[in-house]
Amino acid sequence: MSKANTGSIPLIGLEEDMQVLSQMLKKDDDFGEVILIVGSKGAGKTTLVNEVYKNTVNYPRFEVTIWVTVLEQPGNVLLDIVKQTPDQIITRRRKENMKDPEEKLVDVLSSSRCLIVFDDLNSLEAWKLIRDLLRRVYSESKIMVTTPRRDLAKIESNWVSTTYEMRRLSDAQSWELLNARVPVPPDLKEVARDLLRKCMGLPLAILTAGEMLLRTATTQDRWSEVLNQPHLQLDSRTSKATVDALPPNSKECISCFKLFHEHYDVPKRRLFALWVAEELVQNENGSGESPEKLAEKCLMELVHEDFIQVAEWKTDGKVKTCRLNQTLRENWLSKEGGEASENKKPERPVRLADHLDNKGDCFSHIHSCERLSRSSLQQYQYVRSFLSFDLWEGPVPGVDIGNFLGKGIAMRCFKMLRVIDLESVFRPKLPNSIGNIIQLRYLGLRGTYLEVLPSSIGNLLNLRTLDLKHTCIRRLPSSVWKMQRLQHLYLTEIYRCGFVAPPATCSLINIQTLWGVFVDEETPFSDGLDRLVSLRKLGLACRLTKSQQEALAKWIVKLNNLESLRLRSIDEMVQPSDLYVESLSGLKYLSNIYLFGELVNQFVINDFPVSLTEISLSLSKLKEDPAPRLEKLPNLRTLNLYSRSYVGNKMVCSVGGFPLLQGLNLWMLEQLEEWIVEKGAMTILKKVEIRSCSKLKMIPDGFQHLVHCQQIKLTSMPDSFKERVSKNEGEDWHKIAHVPTIVVADWDKIAWVPTEVTYRGGAM
Repeated sequence: MSKANTGSIPLIGLEEDMQVLSQMLKKDDDFGEVILIVGSKGAGKTTLVNEVYKNTVNYPRFEVTIWVTVLEQPGNVLLDIVKQTPDQIITRRRKENMKDPEEKLVDVLSSSRCLIVFDDLNSLEAWKLIRDLLRRVYSESKIMVTTPRRDLAKIESNWVSTTYEMRRLSDAQSWELLNARVPVPPDLKEVARDLLRKCMGLPLAILTAGEMLLRTATTQDRWSEVLNQPHLQLDSRTSKATVDALPPNSKECISCFKLFHEHYDVPKRRLFALWVAEELVQNENGSGESPEKLAEKCLMELVHEDFIQVAEWKTDGKVKTCRLNQTLRENWLSKEGGEASENKKPERPVRLADHLDNKGDCFSHIHSCERLSRSSLQQYQYVRSFLSFDLWEGPVPGVDIGNFLGKGIAMRCFKMLRVIDLESVFRPKLPNSIGNIIQLRYLGLRGTYLEVLPSSIGNLLNLRTLDLKHTCIRRLPSSVWKMQRLQHLYLTEIYRCGFVAPPATCSLINIQTLWGVFVDEETPFSDGLDRLVSLRKLGLACRLTKSQQEALAKWIVKLNNLESLRLRSIDEMVQPSDLYVESLSGLKYLSNIYLFGELVNQFVINDFPVSLTEISLSLSKLKEDPAPRLEKLPNLRTLNLYSRSYVGNKMVCSVGGFPLLQGLNLWMLEQLEEWIVEKGAMTILKKVEIRSCSKLKMIPDGFQHLVHCQQIKLTSMPDSFKERVSKNEGEDWHKIAHVPTIVVADWDKIAWVPTEVTYRGGAM
């Protein structure tokens, strides 16, 4: 087997990729496959595939493994394959005869199961030679191709079986990788984080920066000099000329970042609220995709082109928070004034953000006690989006915002307003005249603790998103169903905001998000909830009879587009109650699920869909060990077994189980005594917390094989258990000594605050 000659990039951040690709190769099928691994230069493609390639020695499926580094001259591809083919495979032609390399390669592929890697393919001409060759043979071989060319999958869609897109590293992964190369002193953390922002989540750039820091004195000034090194900048992608070449809507999407502070990690949902409400992402090819799907595509394209940096990924592989490329913000956005116009800054703003900056005009207009004139408000008549970041506590922020909106509406200045985002502004005094902003698409009141909605809310006939999560709203006005275009409704379940059934005359069927709603015995199901058939996110707190729970369960299994499900079953005293759920195996898009309450039909966990990436169970009272069932879910990244979710005394995680699991929480499993983790289980687990498992005797022996684990947290565990993990002395210390961070935590029952002791491991 020939070996690739690659750099020594650690596998930090690539563990999941390695598992996924390995599973593709391990599939026991009779079909050939072309797997395209796509990623930017320096993303770690070669390092990743080389690691998978080296492990193929354990796969009896492959008789021949060949690694080819694709050169600029495409004719060399075939020659390299022949040179690396074992002599015993070529039985009818002598290897020294180099006149017909193509015919020899056909012989190999048609008679042997091969794994062939074409590394760093950057030429369509080279690909066409490979493609034409593959067309002539019938083979059960696997072909892996690494390339920076994303267009290859589209151009050759008939040949490429799977396209695997490599993600950039998150902030946490970038930090871990940098510290693996150079320990960062506490007083230089901010400089290091600024440096990582320049690296855009590229492992090669991070390691290059780490090497430079190793050779640099550990002072603020010297480390700051590294920030300005040219090869850490991505100017080729973020120059003004490159940005100006983007379509106008893409430039507008980028300019939305100006509304947020430079170091603020923007939640994707807030960004999409702007893009969708302002119609910056549109369906131009008639595909029928939702605006949110189009926004997702636009975001990923801007990420791939280095305009946007991902700060945190969700467990389902989608972006959670992001920021603008630092160089782009400095070199383009600030100079352009945040607008896409390349000629001059608009005379009147189209987006307005209140950052409590007393140097801006809007500060005096919003927060001044002086009477506002019509002329001062007229400058806002073209504003499409208004965001406030006034996070001061007390009544003043809410009153200021209310007065500003009320006066602006009265003077007919907000006729074009589509977005009002007041997230975390304390109890804004929304004027009743808000119903006059008829173009409003998004009303974001998350975290405002608002208690009452204006009665005119139903007049917002174009509203698509009403976000009342973490507010104190206890009841929605029935007029909410007048908003026929409403698609996303977020409430707060702890306040038991009841579901108001749409009237029979309401044709609303396209609502996609119903979150935090309380349903009880009086909630109508027939011609009520069951009319909502397009839901993608559903979160309910339930106080229902047995027959109503069964009706609810039958409705849920018909929600074919459902992606997220949260169900809490409570009784009249708000205590956990029985929860009835039917088989969810048909929900092929379901990625995360949270179930709270004693599962009546416990077999339901046997039928969880393979699409699940996150599972949370609480008070389920499972009698049989759930691990043998859950460990077979191929995409599961996070598992939370909370209070009494399992009431048995033994749990076994077997070899090969939980292949992609990275986060595990075992809380208050009060009967659990023995936990067995076999070698080869949970191989890429990153973080685990064991909390209040009072009968658990010891750390599993298998923990010593969890080489990728970064943190183990033990909270409120018995003294005898904690003694076993005492650094360098405890009986179980050798099992976890390789883990960089071990946290032992307890609660001070008098002050009711957590106390923690942190051990630094990392020694193998």
